[in-house]
Amino acid sequence: MKKMLLGIVMALLLLNGSLPVTAAAGTNDQLFWTGSFDEPNWLGVNLTVVDGKKNETRRLYKGAATSLAVVGDWIYFLKQDPDSEVIMGNIVKMKKDGSKLTEVTKGNDIQQFYVEGQSIYFGGYDRNYNFQLGVMSLNGTGKKILLSKAQFWSYSAIKGFVFYVDMNKDSRLYRIKQNGSGKTAISAGKLEEYGSFALYGDTLYYAEIASKGTTKWYLSDLDGKNKKALASKGTLAPISYRDKWFYYEETVRTSKTTVRSLQKIKRDGTGKQAVSNLSPNDRFIGLAGAAFVYKAHDGTIYQIGQDGKITNPTKS
Repeated sequence: MKKMLLGIVMALLLLNGSLPVTAAAGTNDQLFWTGSFDEPNWLGVNLTVVDGKKNETRRLYKGAATSLAVVGDWIYFLKQDPDSEVIMGNIVKMKKDGSKLTEVTKGNDIQQFYVEGQSIYFGGYDRNYNFQLGVMSLNGTGKKILLSKAQFWSYSAIKGFVFYVDMNKDSRLYRIKQNGSGKTAISAGKLEEYGSFALYGDTLYYAEIASKGTTKWYLSDLDGKNKKALASKGTLAPISYRDKWFYYEETVRTSKTTVRSLQKIKRDGTGKQAVSNLSPNDRFIGLAGAAFVYKAHDGTIYQIGQDGKITNPTKS
C-alpha cells in the first residue's frame, strides 16, 4: 500500500511537470542525455554529436533512465525498474558507444544519484520504503548509509551538503550535512517541494512562494547569504550558471500571447539581457561546450550560443 501511494504521488508530479525527469552530461561535441517520459521515441539514453552540421542523435539505451553522469569512458545512469510504481531502479553503467551494459547496484532500491570524484552519492529506499542517503564506490562496493529515515524525497547535494524542502515542517528550503547534522534554514519563505531550487557550484537558485500565490526568485551563496532577487513578470526555469552569468528560461503569458525566451543576468542581479527567443514547445536538453542545446517539437536538435546565435538547426 505504501508503495502504491508513493507511486500515485510521483505519477501526479510527473504529469504536472514539476519533477525533473531528464538528465544530461556533455563535452564540446558530444551530449549524452535522457529522454523524458512523455516522449516514447526518445525515452532512454541518447547521444547527440553536436557538430553544427547534422547534430545527429542515436539512442544508446532504450528504456526509462534518469540521473545520468559521465565518468571517463563510462556513462552511469539509473535504469528504472519496470515493475515499480515509483522512480526506483538500479544504477548501471555502459561504454560511450552503448556497449558493455553493467549493473553497479542490485535490488532496484535507488531513486537518484550523483557522482563526486570516485564516489557515488545516492538516495533510495530501505526494505520498509523509508528514504535514505548513502555513498558507495564507482563499482558499487563499500556501500555506507549516511542518513536513514530521511523526511524528504526530492533533494540536491553538493560539497558535503544536502539541500531539500522540509514538507513536514514549514516548506522552507534547508541544508544539512550528509550525516544529517547541522540543519540550517536557507529560505525565509515557502518553496514547492519539487523543481523549486537548483545548485550551480557555489551558487544557489531558488523560487519562494510569496503573498497571494506569487513567486519571488533568488540567487544566493550556498549558505543563503549574498542573496539577490531576480525580477520577472512571468515564470523562470534555471538553465546554467557560467562566467558569473546566470542563464534561465523566462515565460511571460498574457490573455492573448505566450512569450518564451532564454535570458541571462549577472550574479549580483544586474545586467539582465535577452539571449534568444524560444518556441513554446522547444526543450533544453543540455550543454555542449559553450552552447545551449535544444530539441524542437519536431525532433530538430539545434544550438544557441552565449551570444544568441542559433547554429544550423537540422533534423536529427
